[in-house]
Amino acid sequence: MAACVDIENQGTRSGVEIAQPYVNDLYTSLSTPSRQLRSFERMPLDPAERRTVRFELGPEALAFVDADEREAVEPGEFELLVGPSSRDEDLLRARFRVLG
Repeated sequence: MAACVDIENQGTRSGVEIAQPYVNDLYTSLSTPSRQLRSFERMPLDPAERRTVRFELGPEALAFVDADEREAVEPGEFELLVGPSSRDEDLLRARFRVLG
């Protein structure tokens, strides 16, 4: 799965932003964390510069350890959250479905 997000420096000085994608499995058979960091991308940006960052997230980004201690991906609804931190107010959200 690929996800793209635009990052923009709205300031007047150069800076660095770190884009962080989190995955949340909304309905699992076991309890899992609500946000699991799956990658990150450090983006240097000039003033008023906008860049697109692309994350490639494979099946392992959706997996959890099941009751039999095996990695598993269950069909169902997931949420991708991307932002500079894990705080709710910093995150863009998109839902997607994994079919069985």
